[in-house]
Amino acid sequence: MPRIRNTVTAGLFLIGALAIAGPASASAESSAKLQGDFWDYSCNYGRACILLTANRNEGRVYNFDGCGGHPIRDYYSRAQSHGNGFTVYYNGGNWDYVPPNSVVPLDPYVLATWVNVWC
Repeated sequence: MPRIRNTVTAGLFLIGALAIAGPASASAESSAKLQGDFWDYSCNYGRACILLTANRNEGRVYNFDGCGGHPIRDYYSRAQSHGNGFTVYYNGGNWDYVPPNSVVPLDPYVLATWVNVWC
Protein backbone atom coordinates (compact mmCIF):
# COMPACT_ATOMS: atom_id res chain seq x y z
CA MET A 1 0.00 0.00 0.00
CA PRO A 2 2.74 2.57 0.73
CA ARG A 3 4.09 2.17 -2.81
CA ILE A 4 0.69 3.16 -4.30
CA ARG A 5 0.35 6.16 -1.99
CA ASN A 6 3.86 7.39 -2.87
CA THR A 7 3.12 7.00 -6.57
CA VAL A 8 -0.14 8.92 -6.26
CA THR A 9 1.56 11.64 -4.19
CA ALA A 10 4.37 11.95 -6.73
CA GLY A 11 1.84 12.11 -9.57
CA LEU A 12 -0.17 14.84 -7.85
CA PHE A 13 3.02 16.81 -7.22
CA LEU A 14 3.96 16.55 -10.91
CA ILE A 15 0.48 17.66 -12.02
CA GLY A 16 0.65 20.63 -9.64
CA ALA A 17 4.11 21.60 -10.90
CA LEU A 18 2.94 21.46 -14.52
CA ALA A 19 -0.15 23.53 -13.74
CA ILE A 20 1.91 26.47 -12.45
CA ALA A 21 4.63 26.27 -15.09
CA GLY A 22 3.06 29.10 -17.11
CA PRO A 23 3.60 29.72 -20.79
CA ALA A 24 6.66 27.58 -21.36
CA SER A 25 5.43 26.51 -24.77
CA ALA A 26 2.43 26.38 -27.06
CA SER A 27 1.22 23.31 -25.19
CA ALA A 28 0.74 25.51 -22.12
CA GLU A 29 -2.05 27.36 -23.95
CA SER A 30 -4.84 25.16 -22.60
CA SER A 31 -3.64 25.39 -18.98
CA ALA A 32 -3.05 29.12 -19.36
CA LYS A 33 -6.68 29.70 -20.34
CA LEU A 34 -7.74 28.16 -17.05
CA GLN A 35 -5.66 30.78 -15.23
CA GLY A 36 -7.10 33.66 -17.28
CA ASP A 37 -3.88 34.22 -19.26
CA PHE A 38 -3.97 33.34 -22.97
CA TRP A 39 -2.14 33.30 -26.31
CA ASP A 40 -3.35 35.59 -29.11
CA TYR A 41 -1.96 37.19 -32.27
CA SER A 42 -1.83 40.64 -30.67
CA CYS A 43 -1.60 42.33 -27.30
CA ASN A 44 -5.21 42.93 -26.33
CA TYR A 45 -6.53 46.15 -24.81
CA GLY A 46 -5.88 46.43 -21.08
CA ARG A 47 -3.31 43.60 -21.02
CA ALA A 48 0.35 43.12 -20.23
CA CYS A 49 1.92 41.01 -23.00
CA ILE A 50 5.16 39.31 -24.03
CA LEU A 51 6.31 37.93 -27.41
CA LEU A 52 8.45 34.80 -27.71
CA THR A 53 11.98 35.23 -29.05
CA ALA A 54 12.49 34.96 -32.83
CA ASN A 55 8.76 34.87 -33.50
CA ARG A 56 8.48 31.30 -32.27
CA ASN A 57 4.99 29.99 -31.74
CA GLU A 58 3.75 31.53 -35.02
CA GLY A 59 4.07 35.11 -33.79
CA ARG A 60 1.53 34.70 -31.04
CA VAL A 61 1.62 36.97 -28.01
CA TYR A 62 1.06 35.86 -24.42
CA ASN A 63 -1.56 38.07 -22.71
CA PHE A 64 -1.57 38.23 -18.90
CA ASP A 65 -4.86 38.53 -17.06
CA GLY A 66 -4.95 40.51 -13.86
CA CYS A 67 -2.60 42.07 -11.35
CA GLY A 68 0.15 40.36 -9.42
CA GLY A 69 2.57 37.57 -10.19
CA HIS A 70 2.54 35.22 -13.16
CA PRO A 71 5.08 32.37 -13.52
CA ILE A 72 6.71 32.05 -16.95
CA ARG A 73 9.66 30.03 -18.24
CA ASP A 74 10.88 30.86 -21.72
CA TYR A 75 12.82 33.38 -23.80
CA TYR A 76 11.01 36.55 -24.89
CA SER A 77 12.02 39.40 -27.18
CA ARG A 78 9.41 42.10 -26.56
CA ALA A 79 6.96 43.30 -23.92
CA GLN A 80 3.96 45.54 -24.42
CA SER A 81 1.67 47.21 -21.93
CA HIS A 82 -1.86 48.34 -22.74
CA GLY A 83 -2.58 49.73 -19.31
CA ASN A 84 -0.65 48.97 -16.14
CA GLY A 85 3.12 48.72 -16.04
CA PHE A 86 4.74 45.39 -15.31
CA THR A 87 8.13 43.87 -14.58
CA VAL A 88 9.71 40.86 -16.30
CA TYR A 89 12.18 38.98 -14.08
CA TYR A 90 15.00 36.84 -15.46
CA ASN A 91 16.95 33.86 -14.21
CA GLY A 92 19.94 35.33 -12.36
CA GLY A 93 18.12 38.31 -10.82
CA ASN A 94 17.96 40.90 -13.62
CA TRP A 95 14.67 42.49 -14.62
CA ASP A 96 13.06 44.81 -17.15
CA TYR A 97 10.31 47.29 -16.28
CA VAL A 98 7.63 47.98 -18.88
CA PRO A 99 5.95 51.36 -18.25
CA PRO A 100 2.20 51.75 -18.81
CA ASN A 101 1.17 52.02 -22.48
CA SER A 102 4.60 51.25 -23.92
CA VAL A 103 6.67 48.67 -25.82
CA VAL A 104 10.03 47.53 -24.42
CA PRO A 105 12.61 45.11 -25.89
CA LEU A 106 13.47 42.20 -23.61
CA ASP A 107 16.69 40.22 -23.32
CA PRO A 108 16.07 37.30 -25.71
CA TYR A 109 19.10 35.35 -24.46
CA VAL A 110 18.19 35.06 -20.77
CA LEU A 111 15.44 32.84 -19.41
CA ALA A 112 12.46 34.87 -18.14
CA THR A 113 10.92 33.32 -15.04
CA TRP A 114 8.29 35.70 -13.64
CA VAL A 115 6.07 38.66 -14.55
CA ASN A 116 4.52 41.01 -12.02
CA VAL A 117 1.72 43.28 -13.24
CA TRP A 118 1.54 46.40 -11.06
CA CYS A 119 -1.97 47.59 -10.15
